[in-house]
Amino acid sequence: MDDIVGDKNAKFKELYNQDGVFLRQAGEMYTPMFGCTGSLYLWEHISDAESKPEVPSRFLEWRPQDFVELKTALDEGSEEWTLIESVKKRCRTSSGNMVKDFLNSIGNLNVCFSNIKSLRCSKHDVLTTFYDGSCELLASFVFPTSESREHFLGTIQAFVRLQPTRRDKSLFIVYDAASPGFKDLEKSFAALDLKTDSSFWSLLKNIKSNPYEKSMEAFAKVTGYVYNSVDDEEHYMAQDDLQRSISEIGDDASAYAVYDIPNCLPMRVDYPRCNPLTREQWRAQLNGEGQLEDVESIKTLIFRGGISPDIRRVVWKFLLGYYPWDSTEKERHALDISKMESYYKIKMQWTTFSKEQEDNFSDFSQRKSLIEKDVNRTDRVLDFYAGENNYNIFSLNNILLTYLLYNFDLGYVQGMSYLLSPIYMLLRCEVEAFWCFVGFMKQVMSNFDYDQNAMKEQLKSMYLLVNFIDPQLSKYFEDHECANMYFCFRWLLVWYKRELQQDEVARLWEVLWTGYPCKNFHLLIGVAILEHERDALMGDNNGFTEILKFINELTGKLDINLMINHAEGIYHQIKDADHLTDAVRNILGIPVAEASGLQSKPEDDRSPRKGVSEPDEIEFEKSIYSNFLSSSTGRLVFLFRP
Repeated sequence: MDDIVGDKNAKFKELYNQDGVFLRQAGEMYTPMFGCTGSLYLWEHISDAESKPEVPSRFLEWRPQDFVELKTALDEGSEEWTLIESVKKRCRTSSGNMVKDFLNSIGNLNVCFSNIKSLRCSKHDVLTTFYDGSCELLASFVFPTSESREHFLGTIQAFVRLQPTRRDKSLFIVYDAASPGFKDLEKSFAALDLKTDSSFWSLLKNIKSNPYEKSMEAFAKVTGYVYNSVDDEEHYMAQDDLQRSISEIGDDASAYAVYDIPNCLPMRVDYPRCNPLTREQWRAQLNGEGQLEDVESIKTLIFRGGISPDIRRVVWKFLLGYYPWDSTEKERHALDISKMESYYKIKMQWTTFSKEQEDNFSDFSQRKSLIEKDVNRTDRVLDFYAGENNYNIFSLNNILLTYLLYNFDLGYVQGMSYLLSPIYMLLRCEVEAFWCFVGFMKQVMSNFDYDQNAMKEQLKSMYLLVNFIDPQLSKYFEDHECANMYFCFRWLLVWYKRELQQDEVARLWEVLWTGYPCKNFHLLIGVAILEHERDALMGDNNGFTEILKFINELTGKLDINLMINHAEGIYHQIKDADHLTDAVRNILGIPVAEASGLQSKPEDDRSPRKGVSEPDEIEFEKSIYSNFLSSSTGRLVFLFRP
């Protein structure tokens, strides 16, 4: 406890303790502990005359017991993640949870209870997440049973009040019941019932007589309410009430002022696709030693139009790291020989296993069986892989088994065969296909981690992008319990391989391999598809099952050139937006803007509203205008977020 109270003489009383509590998430410094089991305590400071004022009255303490993998069954929504098959013994992942060396340097996790302003209890009754006043996540714990969690909630309700929000019953606002201003706060909420605030509604009805002045006065009242509110969900209720009131002023458009206020997002520019990179353009960039003179211009041409099929086999080897971009022809010839030797050395390791060796190597034999099963059903509808005793199927199997030995920590996971198939179909050489596959896997390896954290993070990022570009669609997903974006899982896992024809896959992948125009451009492809299909997704009040079915039925129906075009337009639209948030910047790799009077707000798709510092008079007016959204009809819409 000393690391939090700073006073070794302070006395504490234990109010609660529970063993077997998993730490799911906390601050970045505690990352090595994520997924570990430990004991959770609630301590109360015993006041005395010598106590220092900085000693917190109550705080949570979590002490790690052991590094164990968080069980999938305890993970919220884990039932939806059994979408890929893997070998359970594979446990090393890129998330790096198994780092015991950091325990001593980090210490225990402590959270002052006075800093907890809201908490979320999952539907599964085991996950509880705590947020501070700025809506930053403090800690997220998985209790061993629902009873232990209920016991914890019962304990803290002795000194706080938990008020569920109206629109999300799993989110609770934490009030200090002992605070002298608590009753005043309740009164202020009652007074801010906008339906009974006749002075506020009279402002709206007077807008037509003095549109600018009365509108700004109304906005100021609403924004003032937002600044002082601790319940984010009330904003949406107020927004609905306000919109209904405006519509009730009169059916005649002349009865009230309608402003064509610009969208928060700039106008989207069309970026039509260009012609593919040609053999002549490629050769023009090679100097006397066979070295490319201007790599960036080549990548730009590939991004803008793809690659002509007659040189695709050569250029893919550069895009996938088989050849360095700055290599000479002589160096590439040496690499061909070196890579061939390396491949057959690795391949020989498993081809020389005896039956007894393989039986004693259970991890290998299990994964070998999984590879054989997957390869036999990979792209068999294509002539290249069709028929019995197809040599190309045999080669796919060889490459994947060799990769299994090359990267045994990752091994083989269902879906990898679909990433290899187009590469081998183009190159038709085991050695070249293997090393190009290695290069591709370096980009998408985290997709196949056993804990699937990288996939979950990508789905969360996609939701944030949808929320930024199309709040109405993201709200629909939220209202219909689809905000987890699980229906996009297959898209991201194998980079839309199952949705497109073979030539379309090649065109998309070579664009994505350039790394232009930003990182995670594959997420914007998904956003472009969702936006293009938004009316069908939201039609007939579709829920998760209907949306998943609709998404799966898009196979073979997508115009990939159009989707790339739209995705590029979305990127520039986001990049040029005045209200671009740091969360979206990080997703797309856009440099974070320097701090200014109007700071960008971090986003969290499941968190309450972020705290906002009070701006000065000029910045206050800017903040009002920067938080308008206009509907498709151009009518004014109030956005209750400062």
